[in-house]
Amino acid sequence: MLKLMYTEFGLKGEQVTESLEDWMVQRSIFALRIGQPLNIEPGRASFLVSIDHPVFDSLVEQILLETATPIDICSVDEEYVEISLDGSWIASNDHEGLFITSLQTRTEHLISRVWETAQTAKI
Repeated sequence: MLKLMYTEFGLKGEQVTESLEDWMVQRSIFALRIGQPLNIEPGRASFLVSIDHPVFDSLVEQILLETATPIDICSVDEEYVEISLDGSWIASNDHEGLFITSLQTRTEHLISRVWETAQTAKI
């Protein structure tokens, strides 16, 4: 499962080994127990990736092989592309939320790797 967290401080992405269904059940139970409202709805999320990133070509090749969830790649300019995913939005308020989706393990790994190295190296 791939999880993208949108907060007031920005976007953070991570690969989670737990199944999407198990994670959703646990998150729903947690919200119920603490009395927190929880909105879940289908949607799309997008993020930018530098075409100069060291694993960019591998990521594009893997996206073309992806069968679990449709992924769109759209050129933004000469340096970046936008990657858009289908999945589910989970939020307890209007300002912060999570986007989760289930992709092939290699696709999730490459997206996570792009995210992590882009944050540390500013690629």
